Amino acid sequence: MRVDVEFTSGAVSLRGWLYRPEQASGPVPLVVMTHGFAGVKEWVAPFAEVFSNAGLACLVYDHPGFGTSDGEPRFEVDPFAQIEGYRDAITFAQTLDGIDPERIGI
Repeated sequence: MRVDVEFTSGAVSLRGWLYRPEQASGPVPLVVMTHGFAGVKEWVAPFAEVFSNAGLACLVYDHPGFGTSDGEPRFEVDPFAQIEGYRDAITFAQTLDGIDPERIGI
């Protein structure tokens, strides 16, 4: 099952999708996924579906300035902002119901 999600990183909203496994008993591990440098979440979503079918949750999102995420200028690769985005995605994932905050990977 996929739902839209949004979280803040720096001064912008990052948007993505949360995939949850259909059959889950108790908190599940989660994988944070985004495309390297200049891609969009649609490019990694097929991998998230595979992980979700295997019993893992996945948080897939767009970097600042890419895809549906906010950020200016658009399409500028900022490695520091992307690292901060990963950190904030992990922190956001730790707050989600049904997610084991001790078992989050990237």
